[in-house]
Amino acid sequence: MDLLNNRETAALAWALILLTWALTRAELRESFANVIKHAFADSLVKIYAAMLVYVTGMLVLLSIVGLWDVGQLKATIVWIFSITLISLFRAESIHDDPGYFKKSVRDNINLIVVLEFLVGFYSFSFFSEFILLPVVTFLGMAKVYSEGKPEY
Repeated sequence: MDLLNNRETAALAWALILLTWALTRAELRESFANVIKHAFADSLVKIYAAMLVYVTGMLVLLSIVGLWDVGQLKATIVWIFSITLISLFRAESIHDDPGYFKKSVRDNINLIVVLEFLVGFYSFSFFSEFILLPVVTFLGMAKVYSEGKPEY
């Protein structure tokens, strides 16, 4: 059993390439250090810890019932760093949006369906994944950017 598939290997390669490039630039190194410092501020660490305690508790319960096992650990980690963190940082808008929970469930289901389709349906060769990853990332970023700009 391979630990990483071609898509994950390509993503890791791109992350290492971009991180290496960013670390060669002094202004980006300073910004990166500030982001890390602020991302692990005491108040946020407490929130992360509470989230991890909750997730761990849910995994223990699901394991006891027979709905989760260690074979699903990689998918669980992807879920934690995608859907769970996104939901955590959107939680602030609960007070402002009366339809928050309905929208949140719909968005999470959409994200889960897309992720599962992309990850589970077909795996291309490493070279194809390496080329497709920045193209798909750019298209996704362009979509998000254009949604906030009526002229686009």
